[in-house]
Amino acid sequence: MSNTAETPSLVRESTFVPFRGWQPWLVLFLLVTSRLLLVVFAHSLSGDDGDRYLTEAINMWTHGTFSMASGDTPSPTAHDLPLFPFIIAGFISVVKVPLLAAKITSLLNCILFGVAARGIYDLGWRLTGSCRTAALAMLIFGCFPESFPYSVFYMPESLFLAFFVWCLVKFVEFLRTDHLRPLMWAFLLWGISILAKPISLFLGPVLALIAITVAFSQRQNRIRRISGITAGLVIGASVVAPWLVRNYVTFGVLGISSITGTNLFYGNYLYMLEDMGVLNAQAVLASKETEVTATISPERDNPMVRANLLGALAKREILAHFSHYVATTLKRHPGLYLGTGSTGTLRLLGDAEGVLAMKKVLADRHAWRKVPLRVLLLLIGSGLILVVVYTSAVVGMMRLGWRRDWIALGVILLALLYFAVLIGPMTFVRYRVAMLPALSVAAAIGLRGGRWCPEAVIARIPVKALEV
Repeated sequence: MSNTAETPSLVRESTFVPFRGWQPWLVLFLLVTSRLLLVVFAHSLSGDDGDRYLTEAINMWTHGTFSMASGDTPSPTAHDLPLFPFIIAGFISVVKVPLLAAKITSLLNCILFGVAARGIYDLGWRLTGSCRTAALAMLIFGCFPESFPYSVFYMPESLFLAFFVWCLVKFVEFLRTDHLRPLMWAFLLWGISILAKPISLFLGPVLALIAITVAFSQRQNRIRRISGITAGLVIGASVVAPWLVRNYVTFGVLGISSITGTNLFYGNYLYMLEDMGVLNAQAVLASKETEVTATISPERDNPMVRANLLGALAKREILAHFSHYVATTLKRHPGLYLGTGSTGTLRLLGDAEGVLAMKKVLADRHAWRKVPLRVLLLLIGSGLILVVVYTSAVVGMMRLGWRRDWIALGVILLALLYFAVLIGPMTFVRYRVAMLPALSVAAAIGLRGGRWCPEAVIARIPVKALEV
């Protein structure tokens, strides 16, 4: 790797940031190869709900219907977005064997993870102007404990990361150069990312708001900038529009997915009730669901209508007890960062005993004494990685503040807080995957220039020791 970093102006104004030296190529090769080997030797690639995506793909291929239901005549659903099941269905149409198609999809996920890692390098370089920081960010991204299982399961995490990371890259390019073309690309990639996972739905308006603020902070070409931002939003929305039309025609609801309403009701609202001390919160929820569904006429009864009504009820209750909801989120949210993702890794490797031991530990903390040594070592190793990364990320963000690099700090905080707010009290390790890009870049900035970076170590070596 070259010892001379590109100047920030040259880096940030280039369309595509090239690798400097052989080290970034080696890192990228190792990241992708390690995932490919995991797919080859994995015991199970279904993950948390990969089988649901596979069912949707089979229904698309067999019945021409997007549905997660089983049977000869599955009814349409809109729980998931169509892009990932469509990819699996494409492989099924070629190989004719669903499980083989799922394995091929996992191989594709390895490549997509590499695309996301390459984007991390580009993002880190555009934010810092340092090729070494960018390469380190890419390495950290690939070493997160949860990145191993969730980058190879036939689930849409790698697909989402590829589009999300490059959306950020293009948006940073716009902020650094004030060119509208990268902004158009950012909104296009945002629209595609929604079709992978709906959690990025509100990202486009947030990016547009930031771009509008930038436009009004400058006196020249305001109309041109506002026109470009509007066009970008239209581009992103047009990608999602066919799916919205499908849902409106099928369910009579202009919505992107039923998962938003169901997660609010069965997740956020349920956790708030439990933390408020409501007895038998599950039963209370079931009773409320019965009351809501009873108001739906038979001709309007479908998954989207039910999810919308349940979500609306959850929103009203959360807003009515907002202080309790905030307390619930503050109480539960730290758990998002404590999970090591070890259960996913053990499931991937087919270690049923280890998975069972992990479940017992989650239910009873005293059960760790009976955890097998291999599982304990996995937990300790994963935990140490997380401690180093989190500490370095905090240092990195502080360092950006000291440097007054508000663009870099703002982008990292945006990418962290956006998902933190939407995730709220639903602290599953899988949801943390979307935060890895920002954490990786922040940690790389924290490690670079710190006490244990290569330059600092060499600087502390006495001159005589270097003389041979």
